[in-house]
Amino acid sequence: MEIVHLLSLAFSAACILWSDHLGFLYFIGAKKTLPFKTMQRLHYAVWIGLLGMIASGIALTLPAWSYYMSDPAYIVKMLFVLVLVINGIAIGFLIPISTKIPFLDLPKTTKTLLLISGAASATSWIAATLIGFFWL
Repeated sequence: MEIVHLLSLAFSAACILWSDHLGFLYFIGAKKTLPFKTMQRLHYAVWIGLLGMIASGIALTLPAWSYYMSDPAYIVKMLFVLVLVINGIAIGFLIPISTKIPFLDLPKTTKTLLLISGAASATSWIAATLIGFFWL
């Protein structure tokens, strides 16, 4: 099950890097808008990877559930996973904005929301991965 967990992480990371690259081009104005179908497919692909990680993570931790539930590092990792799930739902609502309106034309609050979402995503993926590799 560990290999499923790591392959799901690798798959998600590849999709995230691609979408973040497109997002960066959008933020700097190199792309006026983003292609809807591409962004939607990447979003679904990241969900598949995240759900694969959640399912395999449950399978990995169930045999020692009480141990993991008493481990502060595990609890913190799960909080980051929760942020990823909530942010993933938010990103589903934000995708249409980046496919219709250039970043420079967005209201300041929408720009801020997009940047916060990106920061929350990056921080949570990196933190959950580092905790998984180095503390669990």
